[in-house]
Amino acid sequence: MTERQTMPPEPPKGAGPDEIIADIERTRAHLGDTVEELADRATARGREAAYLAGGLVAAAAVLVAAALWWRRRRAT
Repeated sequence: MTERQTMPPEPPKGAGPDEIIADIERTRAHLGDTVEELADRATARGREAAYLAGGLVAAAAVLVAAALWWRRRRAT
């Protein structure tokens, strides 16, 4: 589900049990699709955050190593 969808229409007033059951099934399917889409979005955002955090940790490690190397070089 890539674009926002609206809820399925409700059964008309005075609908029979079969129509109500069909409406419940459509609503459950729609809810399942919505939950799946939200989970996919959360997973994608989590992966993006993990990549960003990994890059920041790597950059920090390089800076610390460079600072230590520079200190050692100045001490000798």
